[in-house]
Amino acid sequence: MKASGRDTPPVVIRSPSTRDLEGLTVLLGELGYPTSVQAVERRLSRLTRQANVAVFVADRGAAPIGLATAHVLSVIHVDDPVAMLTALIVDEHYRGQGVGRILVHTVETWAKGCGAYRIVVATGLAREGAHAFYERLGYEHTARRYSKLLSPAERIAARGRR
Repeated sequence: MKASGRDTPPVVIRSPSTRDLEGLTVLLGELGYPTSVQAVERRLSRLTRQANVAVFVADRGAAPIGLATAHVLSVIHVDDPVAMLTALIVDEHYRGQGVGRILVHTVETWAKGCGAYRIVVATGLAREGAHAFYERLGYEHTARRYSKLLSPAERIAARGRR
């Protein structure tokens, strides 16, 4: 999928490649998840081997300017699978230019193709801009999310630095 303004190259949505690792590492840091190139490489390798996972990169030719990941899950309470938008990041210099909208549309199209009847996304309480963004795209605030660490925070942080 492509989109562009008059003076800018088109946004191209594609699968990630090894040349994206450094840029994706920077994007994850912008989202508040600092990590290493090695960790991103390991995680991408794991994700891209799973049939129920999609990873999409947005670029304008030089480096990744956006990233979206999604999972499709079978659940017990309905027959059709549910999709979850698990990450959405747009480089701060490209926000407000439609890149996030294109990535979300790409994920929604992929999820429909997988038979998902619904897509859900969780976003941090303090991310008011993200809340407004999703609402503009037709998403509704329908639930509360709770989380609990199952491993000590030190182990989780150390794992991210590997």
